[in-house]
Amino acid sequence: MKTVFAIVRAVTLWLGGITLALMALQVTVDVALRATRGVGLPATSDIVSMYWMVVVSFLPVAYAEIHQRNVAVSALVDRAPGWIGLLSRLLAYVLSLAVYGLLTYQTVLEAVSRTRRGTFVEVGTLKLPVWQSYWVLPVSFALMVLVLLLTRLRRSGDTPDDLEAMDHAHAD
Repeated sequence: MKTVFAIVRAVTLWLGGITLALMALQVTVDVALRATRGVGLPATSDIVSMYWMVVVSFLPVAYAEIHQRNVAVSALVDRAPGWIGLLSRLLAYVLSLAVYGLLTYQTVLEAVSRTRRGTFVEVGTLKLPVWQSYWVLPVSFALMVLVLLLTRLRRSGDTPDDLEAMDHAHAD
């Protein structure tokens, strides 16, 4: 299980980082060209919003869950009697799994539909294909479902710190 977590962490971290760097590079070049030549890169805002931002916004969701960094409201649960806290965490887990499962299913249907249609946006005279970006959501949500399932299956002693130590051990 630690290997799956390590793979999800590495893939989401690297793809997110590379995407962020490419987005920053494209925007920087666009701004520099506009300032010096009076014309920017074609379709920059469309590419940034339809590709780069989708990856940067959704791919890290599973990574954040591995590190227990997603939004959590625990002020009341932490003060509640043991069984209430346990019931609350169980309910949150079941709801998260159901919501991310449904999101995965629905976004797969949408991605398949967009792929079949060859969805694109018109940017001036250019037809920019964007159907590929619709696959980022189901992949991101499916990774989240996988992480949620594996988080509940892993030994209770494993913590995000254990995972970081494991990463450092593999790097050596």
